[in-house]
Amino acid sequence: MINEDSIIEYLNSLNEKRRYGKIAEINAEQMKQYEILLEKFIESNGKSGIKTVDKGDSLEKLVSYLLEISGDIFTVERNIKTNTNEIDQFITLKPKGKFLLSHGYIDRRYEHFLGECKNYSGRVSVTYVGKFYSLMVSGSIKLGILFSYYGLSGKKWACSSGLVRKLYMSKESNDEKYVIIDFNLNDFKSIINGVNFLEIVDGKIKEIMLDTDYSKLITTHPAEKQL
Repeated sequence: MINEDSIIEYLNSLNEKRRYGKIAEINAEQMKQYEILLEKFIESNGKSGIKTVDKGDSLEKLVSYLLEISGDIFTVERNIKTNTNEIDQFITLKPKGKFLLSHGYIDRRYEHFLGECKNYSGRVSVTYVGKFYSLMVSGSIKLGILFSYYGLSGKKWACSSGLVRKLYMSKESNDEKYVIIDFNLNDFKSIINGVNFLEIVDGKIKEIMLDTDYSKLITTHPAEKQL
């Protein structure tokens, strides 16, 4: 059995990018299965005549699998019905994830968060962002991820991407802020190219905080080549 002190010492020796690479590591067999599910998701948006329920199922399976293989730190509960809503994914931490959280290696928002899958023929509108926000507020859950093919609508304040920023800014205290993340086809493809789930989500959280492009936040650090 690996000593916890040894794990901490090893993780502390890595820069943030490499640390996330180890925490959310996906092996070759898992990646092969992920690519199969991703291809089915892409096909569901490229063919006519596919039932809405089948389109939705292809995305939910892809998302659940990605969460489950991202370092084996998440537990995913699917299609939970409450008195007033249905939750696509309720994600919590396994003991391994709780250990990482307790030592500050992952964001506290990962303790429990929501996933919502919208495999529509267009971008996710303001209406669905608003409904998702209400669901988060009702459960006091600070992180929600909207998974889709095309992503959120627009870049202006009146569009869904603008609403995400408005909702984040509506609370003054960091502990009270609600963060909604747009996770779309480009992000799913990034996983195949070696960018891991935690890196993508953390980058997008910083994007909302700093109002910038998250892709600029996950480029190689100048010191990385020296490690």
